Amino acid sequence: MARTKFKVEVLTPEGEVFNDEVEMVSTRTTVGSIGVLANHQPLLGLLDPTELRLYRSDSDIERFAQGEGYLQVGREGVLVLVEEAMPPDQLDVSELQEKLRKAEQELEQADEDSEQRRRALRDKRRWEAFLRIAEGSGGGARCARPCSPPARGCGLRSRARLRSPLARAAPLSARPVLRAPRAALRGQAPREGAPAAGGAGPRGEVLRLARGW
Repeated sequence: MARTKFKVEVLTPEGEVFNDEVEMVSTRTTVGSIGVLANHQPLLGLLDPTELRLYRSDSDIERFAQGEGYLQVGREGVLVLVEEAMPPDQLDVSELQEKLRKAEQELEQADEDSEQRRRALRDKRRWEAFLRIAEGSGGGARCARPCSPPARGCGLRSRARLRSPLARAAPLSARPVLRAPRAALRGQAPREGAPAAGGAGPRGEVLRLARGW
């Protein structure tokens, strides 16, 4: 069954990698997986490395290996700001294995509670996720827990009731919104308690933050 489409933009520090209408966005936040459908309630969240899936339809799916980033859902659509977004067929397994090895080595050498350790841990998680995608197991995450009540526009991921790829999504429960995407992407602690996306200001403010990476 056809679903209502909405606009999605995917941006990296290097520029735009996707700009089109889709039926669903499937990704992973720091609190679990999320599937965004049309008319989803406004939200702002931090993204973990995973396989970003953009469903134009059940059979037409755009996939990216997604790095750390920032998700905004508003009335105009969805904005995904990430450090990296690469098509899976452009990933090199041997190169990713080497990057993972270096990250693990840096993690072992870093002092506790140091910036070097936080950076190495972030890199390790990213390359592990990218390797899973490159090797074909995918980066899609399992549901953390259902919304209570379910968020408007969320698709719940449940193995017992999967009927099509568009059902494969998990909700994001209500949380204090994380305001500082740039700080979060660099491993710094963001401030909590900002107003929800969509009511927090114009889209241009978010894009200015992205250009500040």
